[in-house]
Amino acid sequence: IDHLVINENGLFVIETKNYIGEISGDAKDDKVKQTKINGTHKFVTNPVLQNRRHCDVLKQFLKNNNISVDEKNIISVIIMGEMKIVWNITNNDAFIGLIWQAADYIKKYESENKLTTETIQKIIKAVLP
Repeated sequence: IDHLVINENGLFVIETKNYIGEISGDAKDDKVKQTKINGTHKFVTNPVLQNRRHCDVLKQFLKNNNISVDEKNIISVIIMGEMKIVWNITNNDAFIGLIWQAADYIKKYESENKLTTETIQKIIKAVLP
């Protein structure tokens, strides 16, 4: 997990990437195709699947620490460091955007099941050394 934002609406699990060009594939694939602006391509780790795994690890961590959080409150966010990127990922359930777009998404995100202050405190205590 690169970053974790915790607020009353949930836990935002953030993966940051610095890809340029076009990223294409399916969210369930281990690798996705990166086609650079000059036409060359390579296969890279799928950040959507990678972050989905991070979310699963966080769910298990919370469970192991007896912290009950609805899995709908664990939200996958992929932040791109470059503006020169095009995403063509099918079956994607994560937010993908630039840093300011992600910040806006997190601020505006509304959860049906809000986390209590007590739960947030338990999470922070468990996550911080």
